[in-house]
Amino acid sequence: MRRFIVGGLVAVVGAAFIILTLTQNLFRVGTDFEALTTDFRPVMQDESIQGYQAGIEGLAAAGEEFQTQLVPALSLALQMSPEQLQAFMADQYPATAQGMAALPQLTTEFGGLVTMLDQQQSNFESADAIPTSNVVAQTVPWGFFVFGLAALGLGIWAIAGHVKFTSTAALVLGVVVIVATFAMAMPSKASDADDLNAALKPVYTTETVQQAQGGLAVLGAMGNEMSTSMLPGLAEAMQLTPDQLNAFLENSFPATAQALATMPEALASFDEMATVFDQNLENYDTIKPVDMSNLVWALIGGSLLLALAGTFGLFGRGDALEPHVEHEHDSGQGEELRFDAGLEESPDVSTKDLVSV
Repeated sequence: MRRFIVGGLVAVVGAAFIILTLTQNLFRVGTDFEALTTDFRPVMQDESIQGYQAGIEGLAAAGEEFQTQLVPALSLALQMSPEQLQAFMADQYPATAQGMAALPQLTTEFGGLVTMLDQQQSNFESADAIPTSNVVAQTVPWGFFVFGLAALGLGIWAIAGHVKFTSTAALVLGVVVIVATFAMAMPSKASDADDLNAALKPVYTTETVQQAQGGLAVLGAMGNEMSTSMLPGLAEAMQLTPDQLNAFLENSFPATAQALATMPEALASFDEMATVFDQNLENYDTIKPVDMSNLVWALIGGSLLLALAGTFGLFGRGDALEPHVEHEHDSGQGEELRFDAGLEESPDVSTKDLVSV
C-alpha cells in the first residue's frame, strides 16, 4: 500500500506541473517575457529616464512661456492683437498652432508615464533578473516541465515497487528545488514582477500607445515647422536676421529657445520609447494575465509535497499495510510444530509402528 501512496502522490504532482506548463502557455510566456525585458532595458536606465524627464520639463516650460509671454510680445512687435496673432499662426503655421495647443495635455500624459517608469525601476530590475541576471527567462518554463516529468517518472517507478529509491529521490528533488527557489529570491522577484505588471496594465494598451504615437507626430510636425518656416517668417516680419532672432529669444524667452534647441533630441528619445512600447504590445498581452507569484508558490508547494512523500516512503509507519510472504511461511512452520506435537502426545503409536507404516 505504501508504494501506491508515495507513487500516487509524486505522480500527481508531476502530472499537475506538466499540465500547468502546457495549459498556461508558459513556454510562450517565458519567451515573450525575455523579449520584453530585453527591449525595455535601455528605456528603464537612469540616464534614459532622466533624459525623458528633462525633455518633458523643457517642453512644458516652453509651452507655458510661449502662451503667456511670447505671444503677447509677438503681438506687440507685429502690431496685432493676441486674437489676430493666433488667427495668423493658425493660418500660416497650423502645425505650430496645433502643437502648442496640445502641448499641455501631451506633457502631462508623458510626464505621468515617465513618473510611473521611474517609480517602477527597482521592480523592473528585480523582474529582469528572473531566474537570475545571467540566466534567461526561457529556462523557467523548462524547469517547470522537467520538474513535472521527473516527478511523474518517480511516481510510476514507486508504484512499480521501487519505493525506497523513489522516496529518496523525491525527498532530494523536493528539498533541492525549494532551496534553489529561495536562494534565487524567486518569491520576491515574482512579487516585484506582479507589481510592475499591475502598474503597466492601465497605461500599456493599444489605445494609449497609438495616442502617444499620434501626440509625438504632432510635436514632431510642430518642431519641424517652427525651425523651417515659422522662425524665419517671424524674423522677416520683425526685420531681424536669424541670428538676431535667436539672440532675442535666448535673452527674452530662454525656455522657448532651450526647447527649440533640444526638441529634436528629446523627440527622438520619445520616439524610441514609443517604438519599444509598440513593438512589445503582443509580448505584454501574453504576460499580462500571468500571476508570477502564484507560479512560484505552486512550485514551492509541489516540491514540499514531494519532500513529504519521500519522507513518508522512507520513515513512515506503513509496514502494517504491506503484504508479507513470510506470514505464509510462519503458518507452515506452525503446522509442522503442531504435527510434531501430535506425535509426541500419542502414546499408543510406537516408532516401530511408524516404520512399518
